[in-house]
Order: sequence, then structure tokens, then C-alpha cells
Amino acid sequence: MRKELYKVSFVKYDCTEYLPYTVLADSMFYNKKSNPNYEHRGKKKVNTEFTFKSNHLTEKAFVDNFANPLWGIFRHNLLLVVEQEGHKLSIKLFHSYQTRRVGTKYFTKSKNVDYVTINTITGDIYCGFLHNYQKKRKFSRRIRKNSFHFDFFNNFKHQTRSLLNHFVKNYENSNTDLIMNSALNKFFETIDGNNETKLSHGERLYKYYMMKRNIKFPNNFGVFLNSELQVPNLKILRKNDMKLVDSFMKFHNITGKKLRKALHICENINLGMYKNAINFFGEDWVNQNEDVLLKCLNFRGTTWNRPTTTGREIFSPDELKRAFSMFELVLNEQLDYNTYFDHVITYVRLKTFGEEEVRWYSTSITEFRQEHLDWTDKLQHYTQGTYYRIYPEYMMNEVIKPITCEGETYYPVLLTNSSLYNNESQQQSNCVKGYVGRVSSIIVSFRKGDVESDSRATIEYQLSKEEDKIKVKNVQCLGRFNGSLTSEWYKPVEILNERMNKIAKDKRFDTVKLKKVCTNGVELFSDSEWKDNRLVWNVEGIDASYSSMYIDF
Repeated sequence: MRKELYKVSFVKYDCTEYLPYTVLADSMFYNKKSNPNYEHRGKKKVNTEFTFKSNHLTEKAFVDNFANPLWGIFRHNLLLVVEQEGHKLSIKLFHSYQTRRVGTKYFTKSKNVDYVTINTITGDIYCGFLHNYQKKRKFSRRIRKNSFHFDFFNNFKHQTRSLLNHFVKNYENSNTDLIMNSALNKFFETIDGNNETKLSHGERLYKYYMMKRNIKFPNNFGVFLNSELQVPNLKILRKNDMKLVDSFMKFHNITGKKLRKALHICENINLGMYKNAINFFGEDWVNQNEDVLLKCLNFRGTTWNRPTTTGREIFSPDELKRAFSMFELVLNEQLDYNTYFDHVITYVRLKTFGEEEVRWYSTSITEFRQEHLDWTDKLQHYTQGTYYRIYPEYMMNEVIKPITCEGETYYPVLLTNSSLYNNESQQQSNCVKGYVGRVSSIIVSFRKGDVESDSRATIEYQLSKEEDKIKVKNVQCLGRFNGSLTSEWYKPVEILNERMNKIAKDKRFDTVKLKKVCTNGVELFSDSEWKDNRLVWNVEGIDASYSSMYIDF
């Protein structure tokens, strides 16, 4: 027997009345350029316009003019219901519309339902939808079972809230938050008696599922719901005595007693950072240090650079110890992750060019900055020459447009030659001058208040190609001394990111060209091209680049 635990419904009407006559302008007759419907199935026709008279938002107007061809009518229905039938508990969102355009006799209809259903015996949780179910064939549907890593319940809530906001503004004494809370409270009251309010809704569902399945889980089980991680399925759980942590380690091929302990108390799981650390320094350096191990898992930053060999192949034992001590500063968020591995790359390149006396001596932030600048200067001796990056004129004009945000004006400056790169590097005390020859990197100096301002952020955008579509990603956005930006920069940088993506989608967009004037006066030119979805110069070695065998970007 079906039992409704909670139910709320809304209806929205939008009816438009038009005059029974219209004035046809001469330009409307058989004008191919302005009338795309000039010829339809071999017959000439005019796209006649109706003249607006008034708008009505009442049910009476909808009913009275349901078949009136001089009216355009629209009705939108919404129903949110929590119901229980046998061992099935569901929260469902029904939304439909019925509309007829002015001057037509036929209606367009759409009936849809989105739902989350729980089997209260097995604990299995189903989420899905059935859209356009008024049609026998051309409908769409989807159902997923126990897909916790997709954060499906949050998606359901966002859609419900969005539709409710569209309706409640037309109803007095209606509040979206109140309706949402009432429905969710009824839904979760049946599951856990609303005794788990400190957990998110997704965590409450996952805990309910694990308790029904007799899965052994730690107190911090919510960290395993990270959207980038795969939650172990029942097959793997059964092979590991239904232990969540052991199953997770087995699934991701990671081992260690101290790692198991850390997974029971960590506040986040950054597997990328952990695997990068053990690949570079070795499991004995990371897994035996509980503090480092826990900080690797809790690391919140991005880890684009992925070391593909061990540090023992690069450094001497003493250098490796110092490099490890600096890596701990990365884990403490005192040093940027990308800057750290840029330092490693620079070291390797100098060794390749024959700088056998280069040693890693830095053990503090101050020493690291100075060492980084020294190494960059040394590297420039092997890549001497003046570079000129040539971008499309359209892109140049779009990028440099000022951005006004919260009363402040920000000026994007696109770096296009060695002089600008060197000045930026000197002002910001970073190594950006070594990026002038990087084909896929676009460097923008984002300046606050004035185009010559010293208050600025250095931003690296990286071009990539996915499914024949060019993508622009902000991979580094740092202040002076490679420091993190304060919150006042977040919104302007977001606006600039959107602008860069828009530029890349424009048909006029083209990749960069490079001109190099060598110290002996010889001029070299190169275009750029895509190879295996990576952007490369078609004149090899024009940027004195180094294909790293150690770091894969």
C-alpha cells in the first residue's frame, strides 16, 4: 500500500492575448534574406506576426482560452512527494508543462520525473529519471544503483531547488528552504530518525547503506565519497571481510599499516599527491613518516606535475634529504607544488647541459627562492636569444581589455617577448622568464589599479586539445614570491578565465607563432601545431626546450 509522507504541488500559468488583426509590412512579403521560411515544401508562405495585447497569469485565463487561436497559453506543473510503498522509500520530483503557441491548434507537452528510491531491506539506493514519459518511444530514462561517488543526491537537491525557486515566487507564504527542509526531513526521518544531522545528506545515505550491508567503516567514512575516487563495490568488500578501508586500499593498489591508520583519521584523500610522493621519494620515505603520510592525504592543492621516476635517480643522498625537507613545506602549503617541481625540472635540465657542479642546497623558503632564481639565470645562458611570441590580433585585443570588479579595475597584460617575461620575473621574483618558449603556455600579468601596477598576479594558461576542441586551463595563478593570492583576486581571475575560454572557442583563434633572434643575429621562425593532442613547435629546438625524462606534464 502506497503511503504519502509529504506532498506539495505548484501550478504556474502564463497566457498571452493578441489582437485579432495585424499590419503586414512590405518587407515581410517573400523576402528570402529576412524570412528563413520563404519556401516550405515547395510553397511560398509569409511568417505572419501577431500583435501583443496583454498578458495573464491566472488559471481562469488558461481555461477560458484553452482553444482560442488568438491566445498563446502555457501551464507548468510541479509536484514534490515523499512516499513509501512496502519496502521502498522514495522522494520524487514531477515536473511537466503544456503549451500552445498563438495561431496554432496543437499543444506541446512534456512530462518528467526525477527520483531517489531506497530499498529499506537491502539498503540499495537508486537514482534516476524518466523524461518525456508521455511519449511511447522518444522518451529518455536512466537509473543508477549505489553510485555514491557521483554525489547524486546533491544533484537531485540542486534541480529541485532550482525548480522550486521558479514557482514559489508566485505563491504567498511559500519558502523554498522551508519546503526543501520539510521534504528532506520526512525522507530521512524514515531512514535514520533525523539523528545524523551533523552529516551531509550523501553521507547519511552512504552510512545507511553500509549499516544495512554490515560494512565495517571508520568515523571519517565521508572522505571516501570524494568524486575523484571510486568507492569499492560489494564484490571487493566481500573479499576483504566487508572492511571499507581494506577494500579501498586493495581497489587502489596501495599498502602499508601506517597508511591504513592514516586512512582512518584523515580529513581528505588526495591519492594523486600520495602516489606522486611515493613514486618520487619511495614508499620507505613516505609510509614510515606518519606526519608526511597524513599531510599527503589531506593535501587540498592540485597535482598537475607527475614524477615518473624516483628522486634517487636525480639527486645524491644528501640532496634528496634536502629536497624532501622542502617537499614537506609543500605539504604545509608554504611552497607551491608546481613551483617545487619546476625547480626539479630546472635542476635536471642544467645537469643535461653539463652543469655538473649544480647541487640542491636549499632547506628554507628564502634559500629556495634564491636558488630557484640562480638556476633560472644559469639556464638562460643555454637558451640565450630574444623571443617574440606572435598571437592573433583578435586575441591580443580581447585579452588586454580591463576588468572592473567590486570597484577595482584590473588590467590583463599578455606577455609577448623576452623583455616582458624578464621584467615580470624580476618584479614577481619567480621563474616565469623561463616560460617564454613554452608553446602551450600563455602568460598573463594581471595587474590591479593600473597597467604599470606592482600589485599583480602572474597567471599561466595552458592549451590542450580534447576531442578536437581546444581547452584553456588556468594551471598557475600566483602572487609575488610564488605566494597564494588573497580572496579579493578570486572573482577578477574567474572573469579572466571565462574570457580566455571564450577566446579559444572563437573561430578566429589561432595558436601562437615564435620568432627567436639569436645572439649571433640569426633569426628563426616557427609555427605551432597539434600532435597527439599536444601543441608543439614545428621547428624543433627553437625554444631550446628539453623533453624531460623525469617529469611528465
